[in-house]
Amino acid sequence: MVLSYLRWRQPPSVWLRSLPAKTIRRHPPMEHTHAYGSWIVVDEPTCTEEGVRERTCSCGEKETEMIAALGHTAGEAVRENEVAATCLAAGSYEEVICCAVCEEEMSRKTVEVEALGHSWGETKPGQAPTCTSAGYTSYEVCTRCGYSNRETIPALQHDWSEYSVDETNHWRTCTREGCSAEEQAEHTFSGNTCEICGYAFYSEGLKYEVNKDTDTVTITGLGSCNDTTIYIPAVIKGKPVTEIGDRAFSNLDSLTEVVIPEGVTSIGAYAFNGCTMLAEIAIPEGVESIGEAAFQSCTSLAEIVIPEGVTKIDSFAFHKCNELTTVYYRGSEEQWKQIAIGSNNDALTEAEIKYNYTGE
Repeated sequence: MVLSYLRWRQPPSVWLRSLPAKTIRRHPPMEHTHAYGSWIVVDEPTCTEEGVRERTCSCGEKETEMIAALGHTAGEAVRENEVAATCLAAGSYEEVICCAVCEEEMSRKTVEVEALGHSWGETKPGQAPTCTSAGYTSYEVCTRCGYSNRETIPALQHDWSEYSVDETNHWRTCTREGCSAEEQAEHTFSGNTCEICGYAFYSEGLKYEVNKDTDTVTITGLGSCNDTTIYIPAVIKGKPVTEIGDRAFSNLDSLTEVVIPEGVTSIGAYAFNGCTMLAEIAIPEGVESIGEAAFQSCTSLAEIVIPEGVTKIDSFAFHKCNELTTVYYRGSEEQWKQIAIGSNNDALTEAEIKYNYTGE
Protein backbone atom coordinates (compact mmCIF):
# COMPACT_ATOMS: atom_id res chain seq x y z
CA MET A 1 0.00 0.00 0.00
CA VAL A 2 2.83 2.34 0.81
CA LEU A 3 4.42 1.72 -2.64
CA SER A 4 1.17 2.32 -4.43
CA TYR A 5 0.72 5.55 -2.53
CA LEU A 6 4.14 6.72 -3.40
CA ARG A 7 3.59 5.99 -7.07
CA TRP A 8 0.45 7.89 -6.96
CA ARG A 9 2.18 10.89 -5.45
CA GLN A 10 5.03 10.83 -8.02
CA PRO A 11 4.92 11.58 -11.69
CA PRO A 12 5.00 8.62 -14.09
CA SER A 13 8.46 9.47 -15.31
CA VAL A 14 9.72 8.79 -11.78
CA TRP A 15 7.87 5.76 -10.78
CA LEU A 16 8.15 4.11 -14.11
CA ARG A 17 11.93 4.17 -13.72
CA SER A 18 11.53 2.26 -10.51
CA LEU A 19 9.76 -0.64 -12.15
CA PRO A 20 11.72 -3.67 -13.14
CA ALA A 21 13.06 -3.59 -16.67
CA LYS A 22 10.87 -6.38 -17.80
CA THR A 23 7.73 -4.48 -16.99
CA ILE A 24 8.47 -1.34 -19.34
CA ARG A 25 7.11 -1.49 -22.93
CA ARG A 26 7.29 1.25 -25.66
CA HIS A 27 4.62 1.53 -28.46
CA PRO A 28 5.46 3.03 -32.04
CA PRO A 29 3.84 6.43 -32.91
CA MET A 30 0.55 6.34 -34.80
CA GLU A 31 0.55 7.37 -38.65
CA HIS A 32 -1.46 10.60 -39.64
CA THR A 33 -3.50 10.94 -42.83
CA HIS A 34 -4.35 14.56 -43.81
CA ALA A 35 -7.95 15.34 -44.00
CA TYR A 36 -8.23 18.67 -45.88
CA GLY A 37 -11.14 20.93 -45.77
CA SER A 38 -12.68 22.84 -48.70
CA TRP A 39 -10.62 25.03 -51.06
CA ILE A 40 -10.53 28.68 -50.22
CA VAL A 41 -9.55 31.21 -52.92
CA VAL A 42 -6.77 33.37 -51.62
CA ASP A 43 -6.08 35.42 -54.85
CA GLU A 44 -8.71 35.65 -57.56
CA PRO A 45 -7.38 34.94 -61.10
CA THR A 46 -7.59 37.73 -63.71
CA CYS A 47 -7.70 37.74 -67.51
CA THR A 48 -3.94 37.56 -67.73
CA GLU A 49 -2.67 36.43 -64.31
CA GLU A 50 -3.15 33.18 -62.36
CA GLY A 51 -4.99 33.06 -59.01
CA VAL A 52 -4.24 31.03 -55.81
CA ARG A 53 -6.39 28.79 -53.59
CA GLU A 54 -5.59 26.74 -50.50
CA ARG A 55 -7.10 24.22 -48.05
CA THR A 56 -6.14 23.23 -44.51
CA CYS A 57 -5.85 19.85 -42.73
CA SER A 58 -7.10 19.36 -39.14
CA CYS A 59 -3.48 19.14 -38.23
CA GLY A 60 -2.89 22.62 -39.53
CA GLU A 61 -1.05 21.58 -42.72
CA LYS A 62 -1.97 23.75 -45.77
CA GLU A 63 -2.05 22.79 -49.47
CA THR A 64 -1.76 25.52 -52.14
CA GLU A 65 -2.82 25.35 -55.84
CA MET A 66 -2.65 27.83 -58.73
CA ILE A 67 -5.82 28.81 -60.56
CA ALA A 68 -5.45 29.31 -64.36
CA ALA A 69 -5.82 32.85 -65.80
CA LEU A 70 -9.31 33.43 -67.12
CA GLY A 71 -8.30 34.82 -70.55
CA HIS A 72 -9.89 37.82 -72.25
CA THR A 73 -13.55 38.01 -73.10
CA ALA A 74 -14.04 39.87 -76.38
CA GLY A 75 -16.38 42.80 -76.22
CA GLU A 76 -18.20 44.47 -79.11
CA ALA A 77 -16.10 45.94 -81.93
CA VAL A 78 -15.93 49.75 -81.97
CA ARG A 79 -14.72 52.21 -84.67
CA GLU A 80 -11.90 54.65 -84.09
CA ASN A 81 -10.08 57.22 -86.28
CA GLU A 82 -12.90 57.17 -88.80
CA VAL A 83 -12.41 58.98 -92.14
CA ALA A 84 -15.64 59.30 -94.05
CA ALA A 85 -15.73 58.18 -97.70
CA THR A 86 -16.61 60.81 -100.31
CA CYS A 87 -17.91 60.54 -103.85
CA LEU A 88 -14.40 60.11 -105.26
CA ALA A 89 -12.19 59.13 -102.32
CA ALA A 90 -12.29 55.97 -100.24
CA GLY A 91 -12.74 56.27 -96.49
CA SER A 92 -11.45 54.14 -93.63
CA TYR A 93 -11.72 53.36 -89.94
CA GLU A 94 -9.93 51.24 -87.34
CA GLU A 95 -11.97 48.36 -85.91
CA VAL A 96 -10.96 47.88 -82.28
CA ILE A 97 -11.97 44.98 -79.95
CA CYS A 98 -11.30 45.25 -76.20
CA CYS A 99 -11.79 42.78 -73.36
CA ALA A 100 -15.22 43.17 -71.80
CA VAL A 101 -13.75 42.42 -68.38
CA CYS A 102 -10.46 44.30 -68.14
CA GLU A 103 -10.88 46.62 -71.18
CA GLU A 104 -7.43 45.73 -72.51
CA GLU A 105 -7.17 46.11 -76.32
CA MET A 106 -7.27 42.71 -77.99
CA SER A 107 -7.10 43.63 -81.70
CA ARG A 108 -7.02 46.61 -84.09
CA LYS A 109 -7.34 46.54 -87.88
CA THR A 110 -7.88 49.16 -90.61
CA VAL A 111 -10.99 48.73 -92.72
CA GLU A 112 -11.29 50.60 -96.04
CA VAL A 113 -14.64 51.93 -97.18
CA GLU A 114 -15.17 52.24 -100.96
CA ALA A 115 -15.75 55.65 -102.51
CA LEU A 116 -19.45 56.41 -102.64
CA GLY A 117 -19.60 57.53 -106.27
CA HIS A 118 -21.61 60.51 -107.43
CA SER A 119 -25.32 60.66 -106.86
CA TRP A 120 -26.49 62.48 -109.94
CA GLY A 121 -29.50 64.75 -109.99
CA GLU A 122 -31.64 65.56 -113.00
CA THR A 123 -30.01 66.34 -116.36
CA LYS A 124 -29.80 70.01 -117.22
CA PRO A 125 -29.64 71.32 -120.82
CA GLY A 126 -26.42 72.48 -122.48
CA GLN A 127 -25.69 75.62 -124.47
CA ALA A 128 -24.26 75.83 -127.97
CA PRO A 129 -21.09 77.88 -128.48
CA THR A 130 -20.96 80.96 -130.68
CA CYS A 131 -18.10 82.52 -132.62
CA THR A 132 -16.93 84.45 -129.57
CA SER A 133 -18.44 82.64 -126.56
CA ALA A 134 -17.84 79.14 -125.26
CA GLY A 135 -20.78 76.78 -124.79
CA TYR A 136 -21.26 73.68 -122.67
CA THR A 137 -22.74 70.20 -122.82
CA SER A 138 -25.86 69.00 -121.03
CA TYR A 139 -24.91 68.07 -117.50
CA GLU A 140 -25.85 66.75 -114.08
CA VAL A 141 -24.97 67.88 -110.56
CA CYS A 142 -24.11 65.47 -107.75
CA THR A 143 -26.64 65.81 -104.93
CA ARG A 144 -24.02 64.71 -102.44
CA CYS A 145 -20.95 66.86 -103.23
CA GLY A 146 -22.17 69.41 -105.78
CA TYR A 147 -19.76 68.33 -108.55
CA SER A 148 -20.95 69.04 -112.08
CA ASN A 149 -20.04 66.91 -115.11
CA ARG A 150 -20.58 69.83 -117.47
CA GLU A 151 -17.92 70.10 -120.20
CA THR A 152 -16.94 73.33 -121.92
CA ILE A 153 -17.24 73.59 -125.69
CA PRO A 154 -14.71 76.15 -127.05
CA ALA A 155 -15.90 79.18 -128.95
CA LEU A 156 -16.15 78.42 -132.67
CA GLN A 157 -14.17 81.46 -133.89
CA HIS A 158 -15.36 83.44 -136.87
CA ASP A 159 -15.80 81.74 -140.22
CA TRP A 160 -14.49 84.61 -142.29
CA SER A 161 -15.31 85.18 -145.90
CA GLU A 162 -12.60 85.93 -148.45
CA TYR A 163 -11.31 89.48 -148.28
CA SER A 164 -12.91 92.14 -150.40
CA VAL A 165 -10.43 94.85 -151.38
CA ASP A 166 -9.93 98.20 -152.96
CA GLU A 167 -6.71 100.12 -153.40
CA THR A 168 -6.73 101.29 -149.79
CA ASN A 169 -8.66 98.84 -147.62
CA HIS A 170 -9.61 95.22 -147.18
CA TRP A 171 -12.69 93.87 -145.34
CA ARG A 172 -14.48 90.62 -144.63
CA THR A 173 -17.59 89.31 -142.81
CA CYS A 174 -18.35 86.22 -140.76
CA THR A 175 -20.37 83.68 -142.75
CA ARG A 176 -21.56 81.68 -139.73
CA GLU A 177 -25.32 81.72 -139.29
CA GLY A 178 -26.39 84.10 -136.57
CA CYS A 179 -23.15 86.07 -136.52
CA SER A 180 -22.95 89.54 -138.05
CA ALA A 181 -19.31 90.31 -137.24
CA GLU A 182 -17.23 92.17 -139.80
CA GLU A 183 -13.81 93.77 -139.86
CA GLN A 184 -12.11 96.33 -142.06
CA ALA A 185 -8.59 97.75 -142.12
CA GLU A 186 -6.15 99.55 -144.35
CA HIS A 187 -3.65 97.48 -146.29
CA THR A 188 -0.31 96.75 -144.66
CA PHE A 189 2.10 96.61 -147.55
CA SER A 190 5.40 94.81 -147.74
CA GLY A 191 6.70 95.84 -151.11
CA ASN A 192 3.66 95.78 -153.34
CA THR A 193 1.72 93.12 -151.40
CA CYS A 194 -0.56 93.50 -148.37
CA GLU A 195 0.67 91.24 -145.58
CA ILE A 196 -2.90 90.70 -144.35
CA CYS A 197 -5.10 90.06 -147.37
CA GLY A 198 -2.56 89.39 -150.13
CA TYR A 199 -3.75 92.26 -152.29
CA ALA A 200 -0.95 93.42 -154.58
CA PHE A 201 -0.55 96.43 -156.77
CA TYR A 202 1.62 96.42 -159.88
CA SER A 203 3.26 98.95 -162.10
CA GLU A 204 0.83 100.12 -164.74
CA GLY A 205 1.55 100.92 -168.36
CA LEU A 206 4.28 98.31 -168.91
CA LYS A 207 4.67 97.23 -172.51
CA TYR A 208 4.00 93.55 -173.20
CA GLU A 209 3.25 90.99 -175.88
CA VAL A 210 0.98 87.95 -175.82
CA ASN A 211 2.63 84.73 -176.94
CA LYS A 212 -0.11 83.24 -179.07
CA ASP A 213 1.35 79.76 -179.14
CA THR A 214 1.41 79.47 -175.32
CA ASP A 215 -1.21 82.11 -174.42
CA THR A 216 1.30 83.68 -172.05
CA VAL A 217 2.72 87.21 -171.69
CA THR A 218 6.23 88.56 -172.20
CA ILE A 219 7.12 91.97 -170.71
CA THR A 220 8.90 93.84 -173.47
CA GLY A 221 9.48 97.37 -172.16
CA LEU A 222 8.73 100.21 -169.78
CA GLY A 223 5.86 101.54 -171.85
CA SER A 224 4.14 104.49 -170.18
CA CYS A 225 5.24 103.46 -166.68
CA ASN A 226 7.52 105.93 -164.92
CA ASP A 227 8.03 104.03 -161.62
CA THR A 228 11.54 103.77 -160.25
CA THR A 229 10.55 100.57 -158.46
CA ILE A 230 8.86 98.29 -160.94
CA TYR A 231 6.40 95.63 -159.75
CA ILE A 232 5.87 93.30 -162.69
CA PRO A 233 2.36 91.76 -162.57
CA ALA A 234 1.90 87.99 -162.42
CA VAL A 235 -1.14 88.13 -164.71
CA ILE A 236 -2.21 90.56 -167.41
CA LYS A 237 -5.76 90.30 -168.72
CA GLY A 238 -6.03 86.79 -167.37
CA LYS A 239 -2.83 85.57 -169.00
CA PRO A 240 0.23 84.58 -166.93
CA VAL A 241 3.45 86.56 -167.31
CA THR A 242 6.27 84.08 -167.99
CA GLU A 243 9.13 86.09 -169.56
CA ILE A 244 11.07 89.34 -169.23
CA GLY A 245 11.87 90.02 -172.88
CA ASP A 246 15.21 90.92 -174.48
CA ARG A 247 16.26 94.52 -173.67
CA ALA A 248 12.97 95.11 -171.82
CA PHE A 249 14.50 97.59 -169.35
CA SER A 250 17.92 98.09 -170.93
CA ASN A 251 19.76 101.28 -169.99
CA LEU A 252 16.99 102.47 -167.67
CA ASP A 253 19.24 104.35 -165.29
CA SER A 254 16.36 105.56 -163.07
CA LEU A 255 15.39 102.01 -162.11
CA THR A 256 16.35 101.19 -158.49
CA GLU A 257 14.44 97.97 -157.82
CA VAL A 258 12.53 95.31 -159.72
CA VAL A 259 10.09 92.78 -158.22
CA ILE A 260 9.60 89.81 -160.52
CA PRO A 261 6.56 87.57 -159.79
CA GLU A 262 6.40 83.83 -159.41
CA GLY A 263 5.63 82.26 -162.77
CA VAL A 264 8.38 83.98 -164.76
CA THR A 265 10.66 81.29 -166.17
CA SER A 266 13.24 83.28 -168.16
CA ILE A 267 14.98 86.65 -168.17
CA GLY A 268 15.94 87.71 -171.69
CA ALA A 269 19.24 89.00 -173.10
CA TYR A 270 20.18 92.51 -172.05
CA ALA A 271 16.90 92.72 -170.06
CA PHE A 272 18.44 94.99 -167.38
CA ASN A 273 21.69 95.89 -169.11
CA GLY A 274 23.02 99.28 -168.05
CA CYS A 275 20.53 99.83 -165.20
CA THR A 276 23.21 101.56 -163.20
CA MET A 277 20.96 102.45 -160.24
CA LEU A 278 19.53 98.95 -159.81
CA ALA A 279 20.70 98.00 -156.32
CA GLU A 280 18.87 94.74 -155.60
CA ILE A 281 16.78 92.12 -157.31
CA ALA A 282 15.26 88.84 -156.22
CA ILE A 283 14.84 86.31 -158.99
CA PRO A 284 11.81 84.15 -158.11
CA GLU A 285 11.45 80.40 -158.04
CA GLY A 286 10.57 79.09 -161.45
CA VAL A 287 13.21 81.06 -163.39
CA GLU A 288 15.35 78.58 -165.26
CA SER A 289 17.57 80.76 -167.47
CA ILE A 290 19.21 84.19 -167.30
CA GLY A 291 20.02 85.54 -170.76
CA GLU A 292 23.23 87.00 -172.18
CA ALA A 293 24.25 90.31 -170.56
CA ALA A 294 20.94 90.34 -168.65
CA PHE A 295 22.44 92.38 -165.77
CA GLN A 296 25.58 93.66 -167.47
CA SER A 297 26.87 96.99 -166.15
CA CYS A 298 24.40 97.06 -163.24
CA THR A 299 27.11 98.87 -161.34
CA SER A 300 25.05 99.45 -158.17
CA LEU A 301 23.95 95.82 -157.84
CA ALA A 302 25.43 94.58 -154.53
CA GLU A 303 23.49 91.38 -153.94
CA ILE A 304 21.12 89.07 -155.76
CA VAL A 305 18.92 86.07 -154.90
CA ILE A 306 19.08 83.16 -157.36
CA PRO A 307 16.61 80.24 -157.11
CA GLU A 308 17.75 76.63 -157.18
CA GLY A 309 15.78 76.03 -160.39
CA VAL A 310 18.21 78.07 -162.52
CA THR A 311 20.12 75.80 -164.86
CA LYS A 312 21.77 78.32 -167.24
CA ILE A 313 23.40 81.75 -166.85
CA ASP A 314 24.59 83.01 -170.22
CA SER A 315 27.83 84.86 -170.97
CA PHE A 316 28.21 88.42 -169.73
CA ALA A 317 25.03 88.06 -167.61
CA PHE A 318 26.77 89.79 -164.68
CA HIS A 319 29.64 91.37 -166.56
CA LYS A 320 30.87 94.64 -165.03
CA CYS A 321 28.71 94.22 -161.91
CA ASN A 322 31.64 95.51 -159.92
CA GLU A 323 29.70 96.05 -156.66
CA LEU A 324 28.26 92.54 -156.53
CA THR A 325 29.59 90.96 -153.32
CA THR A 326 26.95 88.47 -152.22
CA VAL A 327 24.88 85.85 -154.04
CA TYR A 328 22.09 84.18 -152.05
CA TYR A 329 21.52 80.81 -153.67
CA ARG A 330 18.52 78.74 -152.59
CA GLY A 331 20.11 75.43 -153.56
CA SER A 332 23.08 73.47 -152.28
CA GLU A 333 26.73 73.93 -153.24
CA GLU A 334 26.52 70.77 -155.32
CA GLN A 335 23.54 72.18 -157.25
CA TRP A 336 25.38 75.45 -157.82
CA LYS A 337 28.23 73.58 -159.47
CA GLN A 338 25.75 72.04 -161.93
CA ILE A 339 24.63 75.44 -163.30
CA ALA A 340 25.99 76.20 -166.80
CA ILE A 341 27.62 79.60 -166.25
CA GLY A 342 28.89 81.31 -169.42
CA SER A 343 32.08 83.33 -169.80
CA ASN A 344 32.75 86.81 -168.48
CA ASN A 345 30.78 86.33 -165.29
CA ASP A 346 33.68 86.92 -162.92
CA ALA A 347 31.65 89.29 -160.78
CA LEU A 348 29.21 86.44 -160.11
CA THR A 349 31.65 83.61 -159.59
CA GLU A 350 33.98 85.64 -157.38
CA ALA A 351 31.20 86.90 -155.11
CA GLU A 352 30.48 85.20 -151.80
CA ILE A 353 27.90 82.42 -152.42
CA LYS A 354 25.55 81.71 -149.52
CA TYR A 355 24.02 78.30 -150.15
CA ASN A 356 20.61 76.98 -149.03
CA TYR A 357 19.23 80.48 -148.57
CA THR A 358 15.66 80.62 -147.22
CA GLY A 359 15.13 84.35 -146.71
CA GLU A 360 13.01 86.74 -148.69
